[in-house]
Amino acid sequence: MVKNNLIDNINEGVFVTDTEGRIIFANNALALIHGYDNPDKLLNKYFIEFIEPSARENVAEAFRKSIQSGETVHDIEVPIIKSDGTKATIQIKPSFIYENEKITGTQGIIIDITERKRVEDALKESEAKYHAIFEATSTATLIVEEDTTISMANNRCFQFTGYKPEELIGQKWTRAQTIRKSITG
Repeated sequence: MVKNNLIDNINEGVFVTDTEGRIIFANNALALIHGYDNPDKLLNKYFIEFIEPSARENVAEAFRKSIQSGETVHDIEVPIIKSDGTKATIQIKPSFIYENEKITGTQGIIIDITERKRVEDALKESEAKYHAIFEATSTATLIVEEDTTISMANNRCFQFTGYKPEELIGQKWTRAQTIRKSITG
């Protein structure tokens, strides 16, 4: 009673599949991750059905290799299609179930990482834009951290100072100023 109550009330999806990949147990959180109101709606469905079609073969291949080697695949990020047709990204933490040294199924935890992936993608896009603007400016520009370490400089800065990236990046601003003064007289 306590065990089932715990599994049904955690935020992570919990699943068990048979050797064919058919879901034989799902908790409430797994149903919600897939867009269902009841975990029974997942039972007897093949796990692969929920994976976005373009990723199915890669996921199936990873599990085949894992079964052949006997080593569990860890922390797989997988795009899925929810019951309402929307896309989400999950992280699967599977492990094999063994009986008499033979794999009889898979069990594991699923975490919905859709929001985290959205934020990571937005950050990558923002960084790419920032980098493009930083490099496109015709002004020599560098970034100096609080401890006076130069952490970034654009190509115009290297052209202007005559330094190579490895001579400037990572140096203290005060050291760079001293070197520049000795060069310019």
